[in-house]
Amino acid sequence: MNVLVTGSGAREHALAWRIARSPSVQRVFVAPGNPGVAAMANAENVSLDLKPEGYGEIARFCREKGIELVVVGPENHLADGLADYLREAGISVFGPGKQGTMLEASKSFGMDFARRHGIPHPKSESFETCDEALDYVRNMPGPWVIKADGLALGKGVTIATDRDEALETVRKVMSEGAYGEAGRRVVFQEFLEGREVTAMCLTDGDYMIPLPLARDHKRVGEGDVGPMTGGMGAFSPVDLEPYGSGLEDAIKTEVLERAVAGLKADGIDYRGLLYAGLMITRSGPKVLEFNVRFGDPETQCVLPRLEGDFAEALLSCAKGTLRRYASGAPASSGGPLRVREEACATVVMASGGYPGSYPKGIPIYGLTGDEDGRPALACKAGSGGRDRETIVFHAGTKVDGGVLVTSGGRVLSVTALAPSLEEALRLAYDKVSSIRFEGAFYRRDIGR
Repeated sequence: MNVLVTGSGAREHALAWRIARSPSVQRVFVAPGNPGVAAMANAENVSLDLKPEGYGEIARFCREKGIELVVVGPENHLADGLADYLREAGISVFGPGKQGTMLEASKSFGMDFARRHGIPHPKSESFETCDEALDYVRNMPGPWVIKADGLALGKGVTIATDRDEALETVRKVMSEGAYGEAGRRVVFQEFLEGREVTAMCLTDGDYMIPLPLARDHKRVGEGDVGPMTGGMGAFSPVDLEPYGSGLEDAIKTEVLERAVAGLKADGIDYRGLLYAGLMITRSGPKVLEFNVRFGDPETQCVLPRLEGDFAEALLSCAKGTLRRYASGAPASSGGPLRVREEACATVVMASGGYPGSYPKGIPIYGLTGDEDGRPALACKAGSGGRDRETIVFHAGTKVDGGVLVTSGGRVLSVTALAPSLEEALRLAYDKVSSIRFEGAFYRRDIGR
């Protein structure tokens, strides 16, 4: 089959990379894609108008190229209704419609959904006026977990331990428009102590397949200090033994399965990726937030741990036949998805100044072992055996005058697969140390 992926970040590069390895796939198109995608043998960047007024162009492209599956990457494409439009045009899509995206597009909706369907979650309050939110801060003890209600590209969260900081955050979000429309309502959540874990699953709205658990590092600074970012690194698997037995089963049954059943009970046709950001507490897992698409950078360290025909699994979600796929995918196609025993780690290289303002157009060197900055997809590491691999996923890059340069805050996701997490981290950091661009920084404590 031919597949179209929408998006331009490291997540979409990782999706294209994993889909391209599926036995059922002939060619992958990515709109708009990035230089890493362009370096793949059976992938191609394409220019398509991804705004609602361009949806007809996307549908025509799918028919012309024989696209059997569209995988929608970013949440804003889903919230704008791209999946709805293409489904109505008779095109199979992996990604929920606008109704399903409310789980992520509104934090208050997500918490209310968890409450109604018995999914463990922290206590929460939401406010639509700045004065009400300020009064809440003045009258409630901290710490205060403050979230912009809408889509803020993973940056709309502040954990304030000082009351003045909490008051200032509310003013910036609601009065000064720090996150635009996303901050018209704010949500306060109960502060929980524990360990954060990402749980993702593929679902067709009836059946679901859990993916390996991962953990990402959201704060910009080592030791988990500084402002929140879109994610500075991630690793998989996650050791839950220190927090008690049976936690992985509890995450599956009490969170993921209840969420899929809740969506079905609410009459929401949900075909795509369901993401639960969890806090593992003394009383078990609790959902901090839902997302409706693959996480970034978690995707970069989860997909290399999968075996089997990934594209066929996504197509089964789109067609509502995931249960049949899970029970009967033929061995000739790679069989059903399986989780590899190897560990995987991702280290994000970012531009100086991120998550604030940062320069662009800085030449990048060292990806291919030379000094001309040409883009490259993957570099084998260590013995080069099947169980060891280093992959550089592109995020904020572009080619300018034949030279690879920076074009975003998070520039590269350097990922390594190895028999142990320790070796995966070593391989990833070895590759990071060979890549250079002015102002580059990264956390040195991923996975620690």
